[in-house]
Amino acid sequence: MLNWSVKQLAERSGLSCAVIRRLEEYNDTPPASDDLLQTLWTTFAGAGIEFTFPLVGKPGARPQ
Repeated sequence: MLNWSVKQLAERSGLSCAVIRRLEEYNDTPPASDDLLQTLWTTFAGAGIEFTFPLVGKPGARPQ
């Protein structure tokens, strides 16, 4: 949706490229701290991404 590179996400979130790459390896919720996940959530929300959690189906993300 945003077409950001790992480097761009790292710069915008304040996280390292290595952390971003490690998180990308997981297909499920990564073993990360709540603070780290909140940082990513805030970064994506600030860029106009909305996360959805339907009662039926899987969580998703979409532009706001």
